[in-house]
Amino acid sequence: MDNNAQTITRPALLSGPLDGHFLRLRPDKAPINWTQYDIKAAATFECVGVLMPEPYVVVDIDDAEEAQRLTNLVQGEKIKCQIMQTTRGRHFWFVAESPMKNSIKSMTAIGLHADYRSYGKQSQVCIKLMGKWREWLTNYDWDDLDLLPRWLRPLRQTKYNFLDMSDGDGRNQTLYDYQCMLSAHGFTKEEGFQTIRYINQYVFKDPLSKKEINTICRDEAYPEETPLPEEVDPDAPWFGEKGKFLHNIMGDALVKEMPLVSVHDQLYTYKNGFYQPGENALLRSIINKFPAVKRTQESEVLNYLNIQKHIDAVPVDEYVINCLNGRLNLKTGELLPHTPESLDFQQINAAYDKTAYCESLDHMLMRVFCGDYQLYKLFEEMLGYCLIKNCRMQKIFIFFGEGNNGKSTLLRVITSFIGHGNYTTLSLQDLEKTFRPAELENKLVNLGDDIPATTIKDSSLLKSISSGENVLVERKNKDPFILRNYATLIYTTNKMPHVNDKSFGFYRRLILVPLDAKFDVTDEDYDPDIAQKVVTENARSYLLNMAIRGLHRMLKNGFTKSDRVQKAIETYKTKSSTALSWISENEIDEKYLLSKPTGELYFEFKNWCENEGIDNIPKQRSFSDDVTRQFNFVTSKPQRDKNSKKVCKFYLKN
Repeated sequence: MDNNAQTITRPALLSGPLDGHFLRLRPDKAPINWTQYDIKAAATFECVGVLMPEPYVVVDIDDAEEAQRLTNLVQGEKIKCQIMQTTRGRHFWFVAESPMKNSIKSMTAIGLHADYRSYGKQSQVCIKLMGKWREWLTNYDWDDLDLLPRWLRPLRQTKYNFLDMSDGDGRNQTLYDYQCMLSAHGFTKEEGFQTIRYINQYVFKDPLSKKEINTICRDEAYPEETPLPEEVDPDAPWFGEKGKFLHNIMGDALVKEMPLVSVHDQLYTYKNGFYQPGENALLRSIINKFPAVKRTQESEVLNYLNIQKHIDAVPVDEYVINCLNGRLNLKTGELLPHTPESLDFQQINAAYDKTAYCESLDHMLMRVFCGDYQLYKLFEEMLGYCLIKNCRMQKIFIFFGEGNNGKSTLLRVITSFIGHGNYTTLSLQDLEKTFRPAELENKLVNLGDDIPATTIKDSSLLKSISSGENVLVERKNKDPFILRNYATLIYTTNKMPHVNDKSFGFYRRLILVPLDAKFDVTDEDYDPDIAQKVVTENARSYLLNMAIRGLHRMLKNGFTKSDRVQKAIETYKTKSSTALSWISENEIDEKYLLSKPTGELYFEFKNWCENEGIDNIPKQRSFSDDVTRQFNFVTSKPQRDKNSKKVCKFYLKN
């Protein structure tokens, strides 16, 4: 329903349950008294309100844009509520199970600002002002109105502002975190997922893709539901004289309950054998102890904990990975017990079992890699590289290929093995944005799926991150900090992006893995259940064995040299360079390039570009640079030819 929707000025609505509850108001919308009138008397008044009748509640959205978003939501989801236009926004009438607390400037669970007026609380709303009845945009039967949804009730929040969030503001991670907040406030999994989907579809300016939302709203991603206590213990030690809240005492109590640390203004709590983002778990504990806690009091406790448990440098066991059944030394094979003394911020979704084997997984991988054992070994080595906490090999993996090639199943295998919360999904372009690189902190993998084929203008940060160099990053509204990345960068694409950087330092980092397989339901070995078979508990343990095997090989010999990978890189170089494309398409060899002056070669190249309709023809300097890099040439200083003209030529580098 848009702002131009047909309105109903004085429907039969007013003669229903509202009749007999009308109030006479002053021009400032305050009641003259609380005498209630019927519709006949109210029609003679200049200003009319209605005392909220049972069992209704009004959600007053005072901002026109936010009111329209809620209107779009209730219409799109076919939710029955009465909607009344106001001077600045709209009133939304619902049924309430019981009287609610009246409130102003509250935040709904979907992130809209609202005032609430409920029956049973001596509250009224204006429906006629200065002789003009308010316009109604709906005309439902009052008995058919829906209950006020959970996602539209007021919710105490600390930091979420969905209305202003757009691409680049970390929406995925924010929604992950928000699920924990919703669970901490008693939302069931179904209520939480519905709230997340409505925020994305109706509140965000630009919604995330359906695929991204489905990844966020996975059963295993939603925190366990724990009921809130019904009463507060007035004798609790965090209440001082006259009930004053003592945030430091509450903070100390939380420290005794659970091991926790603070790194870069982020709180982590120890649970299930490793440290996890803990702010929402701590909020849950605070609310359990003190359900009536105010937002400012929550902040006081969290700030106290950030100071008390702050650590500057986190010691990293580069070759120890936290598994489901212990801490595994990847070099020695020793399985150590979990302990809060070890600051592990990840736990892969696999248990160590050196006897594990999965035939279905082996068969699937060989089919995806077209029986190429070099690529199979390279995949093992990549998995092992994902588990160590350094980037000394300085590699970036890109899987490319089009259509039904097994990519989706391969990604499912990787993400299932690495585990939720241990990977990010930043594209190459995301790395150029201000706040996105900080998401790499404490991640094992960055998995950018279906990256666009747009141009990467500046690859310097990409090279620094892939090398594990110190990079200054920042989170929104937080102090900058130094990130030493160890997440392995993995990307998939149908078409390789163009990169302005043609340097050896860039290309040596790339491992381009072609996915040339084609899968079809008519294949003799087609297995409709393969996607489930390759992510079982046994399959994940076998992946860990593969990773260990690949890591040992990689540490000894480097990554496996693959003919198909090398060919892919050479092809990428050629397509990324107009000069190399000219050489390739015209079958120009090294001898020809050495036989002519560079100016003459550039003239031929320029004519070819014009005939091919190529815009933005590279300058001669760029042309020469691409040729010298590819063929290991040097360019001579200007010399006189037989016509006394100054020319330069290419020579082989000694």
